[in-house]
Amino acid sequence: MKKYLLAVVAAIVCVVSARGQSADARLEQMMTKRVLTERDVIYNIASLTPGLYKAGKYDTVRQLVSYYERNYGNGVLVVPMRILLDIKDREFKEGLVAPDPVRPGRVQSELVYEAQILRLLSGFSDVCEHMVQPNYYSEEQQSHYIPYLSLIGSIADSLKRIPDLKPAERFLLNFYAHPSDTLLRMLERFEYNGTVIQRAWLTAKANRASLRGFSVGVASGVWAPMGNLSLLGPKPYVGFVIGGRAPKYSIELAMLCRFLNSANPYLVNEGDTLYTTQHHFGFYGGLDGMYELAGKRRNRLEALGGLGIDGMDVLSTTGKTKAPTTKSLASVNINAGLGYRLILTDKAREVMKNGRSVQEVKRSYLSVQVKYQYLHYNNKGGTPLDGGGLLIGLVYGAYGR
Repeated sequence: MKKYLLAVVAAIVCVVSARGQSADARLEQMMTKRVLTERDVIYNIASLTPGLYKAGKYDTVRQLVSYYERNYGNGVLVVPMRILLDIKDREFKEGLVAPDPVRPGRVQSELVYEAQILRLLSGFSDVCEHMVQPNYYSEEQQSHYIPYLSLIGSIADSLKRIPDLKPAERFLLNFYAHPSDTLLRMLERFEYNGTVIQRAWLTAKANRASLRGFSVGVASGVWAPMGNLSLLGPKPYVGFVIGGRAPKYSIELAMLCRFLNSANPYLVNEGDTLYTTQHHFGFYGGLDGMYELAGKRRNRLEALGGLGIDGMDVLSTTGKTKAPTTKSLASVNINAGLGYRLILTDKAREVMKNGRSVQEVKRSYLSVQVKYQYLHYNNKGGTPLDGGGLLIGLVYGAYGR
């Protein structure tokens, strides 16, 4: 009886042990199994597609694209291949994959297309531009992606021979054959009237034109005093501007500093004592405004104006013309003039904020400004320091939302 019980117990222990080992093995497999990321999937698509396409296995290529769309939606490097396949099979419609819980990756939405197509085109152009730049992508990445990008260009070129292309198809083929953001401006042509992609472009253009948001910049130039202030001589200045803007105007806080001593000596009265000094350090703080008078493409002509406080240190206990005391003078600064602004970069992209798609716009610029400043320093008992100043400078900055 004891032997029988021992045999049963031993059998139970073996079974439990075997199950435990099996569970441990499954757990180990689960913990060590690699889960493909979106980047891995794109990498695999880029690696496999050139060989498959050249072998005529178009359905397999489409399956790769569909797999990505079901899991990740619309990708910068995947959408071009789907669009080209649709044009090749004469199935193209202006729509992109929309999220759908019942049929993921199968619902084509014109609204999603209108909202995302420009971002996808611009992103593809950026990848093509940076792919050939040294040290931007690794040699391994280049060896996989460059053949894929070249394939997209050659397919687009070959499909342009189709005789009955629709306007949107023709534009997309031209773009993918020679990707560049400058080609997007062609969408303003009448031949694309009525297309969804033109509507997307015109909407984006209107949004950029009505840009409201923050602005920041650095300023530098020369300040040339006039009238009695001319004895100080021209002075370089540096500073910054920060504020906000609306479609046609902006209001910014400006802080500028002028330096270098006076070109000529002048008299300052402090404590009933006259000091001869050449010390000078000037500063301006105020609100500067801009109104756009005219604009075309990247060029803007602007009216400028501002109001603030202008200060000047005239006595210092240190430096070449040191005195036993310090003194500063102040004046109201009223200024006005003209400016020319050149838009250097103008980029827009769709970002997700609070669960919805928002267009993010960033723009950099270089501005040339010429302004006259009315100044009147009350240097009582000393050399008259009234007059004005001509400010000629550059502002390099950016604004966006």
